[in-house]
Amino acid sequence: MDKRDVIVIGASMGGVKAISQLLSSLPAQFPAGICVVQHISKSVPTDLARLLSGYSKLKVKTATDDEVFKQGWVYVAPADQHLLIKGDGLRVVRGPRENRVRPAIDPLFRSAAVRYGPRVIGVLLTGFQNDGSSGLVAIKRCGGLAVIQSPEDAAYGEMPSHALKAVDSDYCLPLSEIAECLKTLVSQDVAENSTIPKEVKLEAEIAERVMTALAKEERLAHQAPIACPECGAALWPVQNAKEKGYRCLAGHSYTTQSLLLDHSEVVEKALWLALRTLEERGTMLDSMASDERARGHMKLSHSYKDRANEAKKYARSVRFVLLSEREAA
Repeated sequence: MDKRDVIVIGASMGGVKAISQLLSSLPAQFPAGICVVQHISKSVPTDLARLLSGYSKLKVKTATDDEVFKQGWVYVAPADQHLLIKGDGLRVVRGPRENRVRPAIDPLFRSAAVRYGPRVIGVLLTGFQNDGSSGLVAIKRCGGLAVIQSPEDAAYGEMPSHALKAVDSDYCLPLSEIAECLKTLVSQDVAENSTIPKEVKLEAEIAERVMTALAKEERLAHQAPIACPECGAALWPVQNAKEKGYRCLAGHSYTTQSLLLDHSEVVEKALWLALRTLEERGTMLDSMASDERARGHMKLSHSYKDRANEAKKYARSVRFVLLSEREAA
């Protein structure tokens, strides 16, 4: 009979310290394979695997595409690449960002759930935003277990808090107790077969592709009247248990919260562009009004001046909206 021998760990802000502490408490002969996604920026060169290996009794390495997934190893997602489990191996792909990040936690969790079902234990640690919640839902739907760090114990509790609202967790523990919990869980027998929901399979497949087949999104849900803030493609709503998510034709994926954040950024950029353009237009029209006045064309000069004043008026309105939004934030 199978054991719970596949562990996937996700973390964001404060995660390096948390993952280091967790790995340091696991024995060298730990009978499971572990995959780790830590949100990291590609602009900050960090050998996370090497850093974590200094704390771990297990062997730690940066995951590479198509390598075999083995027990006793910790595989770390590289910067700007999604880490997925596929067949008996790993995939490392530069797929579309999910929840505004790459690597993202949700694609790893979903791929593990589809491949290994009830053998999977998903562990979500400290961080901002809500990456990982949808992935934990997928793990639970496929028969696996969800372990969430207590928000009060986490350096940054937003991500664990959101996950607790989205999924019925099996364990919500302080970081210091998670390793002991995992040691117990990996010794448990699990059912050999489980039913993998069709929509979870589809979402896991989408994460591997740079451009997806339209039919797959249509099979997930009906198109929503909302555009993807990253690429402008249409979004499809995807219902994940307690919360709704969205995915576009290009594969970008959002929770409602991350979509709202991205839309806010798009709106702000558009307003700043409008402000700059209106101010430049006012300046140009003022200059044209002065030139025509110097030539004695007073009627044309007044026309340009009126248009300049109108542009400045619109610019003041846009600036007021921008400053009001910042104060509200």
